[in-house]
Amino acid sequence: MVDNGGLWIGQALLSKLVGSTSRILGQQPRPPRDDWAKLLSERECQVARLVAGGASNKEIANQLEISERTVKAHLTSIFEKLSLRDRLQLSLKINGLMV
Repeated sequence: MVDNGGLWIGQALLSKLVGSTSRILGQQPRPPRDDWAKLLSERECQVARLVAGGASNKEIANQLEISERTVKAHLTSIFEKLSLRDRLQLSLKINGLMV
């Protein structure tokens, strides 16, 4: 949170950052760590993987044929279940860079 000393990054920049990180990590061999997936529903896993790939809420909604509001609800649930604060932490977790 910005008011707690955090840094605000616009949605477009965050999507580029997450997407770039995902592409760079995809080029490096890593053993898959899907511990997080056991805590989520199948749909939440789909949303989480798309976020980790840099997709926006609108892109996720279009791809999964759900509303953006439903994407946001899934993200809220994902963040809570995995004890994460934001999309960047989610991407790092899914890509095995965060325990």
